[in-house]
Amino acid sequence: MKSRALFGLFTVLPLSVAIVLGASSTAGASGSVTVTIGGPIQVTNRLLVSVPVNVVCDPLSGDTVLVDRVSVQLQQANGKTVSQGSASVEGGPFSPFLGSPFLTCDGSTVNTVTVKIVGSGPFHGGKAIATASATHTVGTCSFFCSPTDTESGVVGPSGVNVRG
Repeated sequence: MKSRALFGLFTVLPLSVAIVLGASSTAGASGSVTVTIGGPIQVTNRLLVSVPVNVVCDPLSGDTVLVDRVSVQLQQANGKTVSQGSASVEGGPFSPFLGSPFLTCDGSTVNTVTVKIVGSGPFHGGKAIATASATHTVGTCSFFCSPTDTESGVVGPSGVNVRG
């Protein structure tokens, strides 16, 4: 009985949070985000790939930045297999990592964020496929914080060159 109650709590609580955040993130999305994959994309020790991502975002109405997130997915042919990996850089009070927000969203500042990916197999210098996305969410905070506006953008999948 106790385990069934705990299962219900751990199932319903995350679902409720996801529904609230999902509904809030689509309401009133008024800004735009331009995402480009920068360079050079560098591989270190055949497993760690550093991918610079350039983000330009518009200002949004809200008194507090709740979360900034930049994510990258990378795939590269490696013989008869495909090495792949993905990673995110995230910050803000709504982030599970609780770092500081890091995007300056004024419509003109180019924010360069380097995302470090550890691959499922070895990477090498040469051609690869990358997809990058960025999200910026603002809100109001009193006793609790509530999202008021979100903007996001994506680039890819597109061909990139990896140095290594």
